[in-house]
This record gives sequence, C-alpha cells and structure tokens, in this order.
Amino acid sequence: MSKRRDLAMIVAILLAGCAPPAQSIKPVMAPQAAAPTRLLQQAHVDTLGETITAQIRAVDPVAFRAVTAKALGGRLLLTGAVVKPEQRRRAERAAAAIPGVVAVSNEVLLAEEKAFDLFTPDIAHEAALAARLAADSSTGTGALELRVVNHVAYLVATPRSPDQTARIKELLTEDSGVKWVVLVTQP
Repeated sequence: MSKRRDLAMIVAILLAGCAPPAQSIKPVMAPQAAAPTRLLQQAHVDTLGETITAQIRAVDPVAFRAVTAKALGGRLLLTGAVVKPEQRRRAERAAAAIPGVVAVSNEVLLAEEKAFDLFTPDIAHEAALAARLAADSSTGTGALELRVVNHVAYLVATPRSPDQTARIKELLTEDSGVKWVVLVTQP
C-alpha cells in the first residue's frame, strides 16, 4: 500500500512541476480549429502521457523500458513491448492506478528483448501525420492524439461522425509508413 501512496505523491509532484514552456506547445489540430483552452488542455495531455510513461517505467525499469503512454483526457493508450504476459498486465494495472486515468487501452505486445527497438514511437512520423490530418478539413475539429509504433498508427480521438472517422483512416493508410490503423475513441 505504501508503494501506491508513494506513486501518487510522485505523480502529484511531477504534474505540478512539468508544465512545458509556452513556445513548446504544439497543437495536434489546426490552430484556427482549436480554442486557446484546447491548446492548454493539449499541452497538459502531452505532459500527462510523458509523466505516466515515467511512472510505469519506475515500477519496473527493465521490464517496461519499451512501454510508452499517450493520453487524451482520462483515456490512456499504452504501446510498446514486454517479454511476458504478466508484465503486460502489470503495466496496465500501474497505469490504471494513476490518479486521473479513467480508461486504459492496452496495446502493449509481447516480444523478445532484442526487438524492443522496433517499439520506439516514431515522433517525427507522428508530427507529419498530425499535420496532414490538421490540414484536411474533412477530419473534423475534435481533439486527437496520434502514436506511431512499428508501422501501426494508434489514434486516440474524441468521437467523430462515421465519415470523419473513415477520412482519418484513409489519410493515415495512404501514408506508406503506416500498415495498420487502430482507433481508440474517447467516450
């Protein structure tokens, strides 16, 4: 029980001191489509994902070194790889225990340690795809977070119309670096 209390204290301290400088805030959606409050919320979301990744890795730095988190609101997407099924379940339980997390989508896969480098998020590719989505007005204006790992695009998004969802999937799969799209919608 004391580990859980210590974890909660660490999260509170990290959340209090990890607000990024204003010039580093990069909205995923087009600036004209997002209100200033949305930009601030987006900055918090990015910070929360990084903080949760650090928290999960703190539980077991060796087993969870290839696990990352991406957050939108209270929904959390876990991606990466671990060696054993129990480690996958432990990563999900550790993430779910963090204050503010209401749902966890566990996309962590099983792999050998020598393959862990394949599960590193492709940040540059994520940024390019996010810009492409933002430039296309038919994708809607709701919030979204994108994670690209090993040619799979994971999209955490607020609900959209079926046409908007289809257009997002189409734009993502048109990219030669994306072989599969996984949609995780925010309730």
